[in-house]
Amino acid sequence: MAIIYRTDGAWGSGQGSNLAPAQVDSNFYDLDTRVTYFEDNPPLPIEPVSITITGYSFSMGLSNGETIGPVTMTMPVPQWRGTWTPNTIYNDLDFFTAPAPPDGDGGFGAVMLSHTSGTTFDWAATSATGLPLYREIVGGSGATTALSDLIDVSVSGTASGDMLAWNAAGYWVNYTPAEIATSVLPAFGGDSGTGGTQGLVPAPAAGDAAASKFLSASGAWAVPPTGSGGGSSSLAGLTDVAVVSPATGHLLQYSAGDGKWHNRTLAELGAGTVGLIETSNGISGGPITVSGMLSLSQIGARELLANVTGGPASPAGASLSAVIDAALGTTRGALIRRDASGWSLLNPGTDGQYLRSGGSGADVTWGTPVGTGTVTSIATSGGISGGTITSTGTLSLSQIADKTVLANVTGALAVPAPTSVTLLLDFALGNTQGAVLYRGATQWQALAPGSAGQVLTSGGPAANPSWAAGGGGGGVTVTIDSAPPLDPMPGDLWWSSADGDGQLYIYYTDADSSAWVQANSAPSVKPRYTIGFSYTGGVLATSQLIGMHRVSIGITIPADFGAVLGHISQIGATANATASTVLSIERAVSASPNTFTAIGTVTVAAGGIIGTWATTGGAAVSVAQGDVLRVRGPATADATFANPYLTIVAQET
Repeated sequence: MAIIYRTDGAWGSGQGSNLAPAQVDSNFYDLDTRVTYFEDNPPLPIEPVSITITGYSFSMGLSNGETIGPVTMTMPVPQWRGTWTPNTIYNDLDFFTAPAPPDGDGGFGAVMLSHTSGTTFDWAATSATGLPLYREIVGGSGATTALSDLIDVSVSGTASGDMLAWNAAGYWVNYTPAEIATSVLPAFGGDSGTGGTQGLVPAPAAGDAAASKFLSASGAWAVPPTGSGGGSSSLAGLTDVAVVSPATGHLLQYSAGDGKWHNRTLAELGAGTVGLIETSNGISGGPITVSGMLSLSQIGARELLANVTGGPASPAGASLSAVIDAALGTTRGALIRRDASGWSLLNPGTDGQYLRSGGSGADVTWGTPVGTGTVTSIATSGGISGGTITSTGTLSLSQIADKTVLANVTGALAVPAPTSVTLLLDFALGNTQGAVLYRGATQWQALAPGSAGQVLTSGGPAANPSWAAGGGGGGVTVTIDSAPPLDPMPGDLWWSSADGDGQLYIYYTDADSSAWVQANSAPSVKPRYTIGFSYTGGVLATSQLIGMHRVSIGITIPADFGAVLGHISQIGATANATASTVLSIERAVSASPNTFTAIGTVTVAAGGIIGTWATTGGAAVSVAQGDVLRVRGPATADATFANPYLTIVAQET
């Protein structure tokens, strides 16, 4: 049944009059019949029907008879990275050990996603999208072969005589005997009327032996009382006197705090009765009622304290120019000179005068030139050109070769000469091959070459760079056998063919032991999802439908259609575009599969067939299972752009 039209157009000739009700119903019935057919007989999507993997090649057979591939697959190579360090680039399948307590648990694990490590270690760290960064394979308490393997022990820098003590952080920590005495064990306390405290005996001071002192119940070294086999022949030896480094003018002052007489200076004794100090007029710090600090009040940058009011007043912040104006005057063009009695103002001279010295013991004055100079010839050398000048001329620096500087690299006083930058740096900083120039705290200097394999590491702001151990790269050995290989190196891999479907092991070693460890936590990588669209009708019409696709599983299209597992979205055509041509990429959710909104574009530049991809807002796009994607041509048809074909890549979610 044909549709009846009223007017003439692209559809052909119309009948030239309004349609009768039966003709309108006939048109609607025709359209409804066609839509109903497609609803009852939807076209089958192209689906994968077979997968073939041969070596490193992957191929997929489709239900329409086409084959995708072969595609070369690559496998990530595990790498041993040693102890985890902050601010370091880590890659998928890198293996490492966590820092020792308290910064970590010393466990063995693997990197799940490539990233740059943070400043502190955390097994639960995640990426910006919430995916885990690490997977712990063997915990820090998986084996106990030494004291340091225990989870509540933190031992480092051990030395002969070290002892363990429990700290506030909840760990047994090793301390030297001196640290035990000063930081762990209590001090010996004297009797204050309720008994003393047992503990470390205080060390005797110089001269205590000569004074025949003994350890008193008071908690200090004391001189035996007279008549009891001892006594003191000096003031410092008495039990209620504590004299330290006496000097001329010292006085004794009694302290109720310890019940002893102490030697004090007059300044320490004090004798004032001031109860309140207020501050104002350039002094800050008050009011002070007990103790405090007085200081000059802050003034503006490049100011000094002065009185420029014209009468008596407290000094205040004033610029140097304001002080000179107030002291000497404000006449424009005046100069400051030192005369016989002090600094004074020399008012401006007349136009053309020059400043003339009067010699030692006389003032400078304005003078008027008389006659001409007596110089008759000026010769040039040592990097100055333009001479000899006998009347008038111009002096200038002599030309030097390109990429050279004027410098003195002779090791003694000399006229600067053209010097290459390399020679200048060699002479100023050294010529050791492999050195690196860096800016230190006060000047530029050379960093001596590091050892082979070391990498240059930043110390961060306000710190110097330095050489550090590299991140590996020496390679690993992979062995596939039913028995582990002999003489393995740390990080070597062994695929055990005796474990049914196979199992990957890594040779792990630390300071105490080495062992093959099951690497059973390989990262899970979501597969790629590829969608193809094509149009074979020639030049595109306005808003031409190029193709549609209903997704079979939830996917994520990367921001601006970025790469997925090495694949990127592509576009091509059989004829170049005449002008810039924009194709629209749209999505309809499963619940309303015929209502589309734009999620991105691909723009083909004039004269080409390759496009620039962009998602709406530059963000990734989530597409749910059952959602429909379609690609439409430009809103204004291009004159030549024909038969476009597109491939969009996404990742299963």
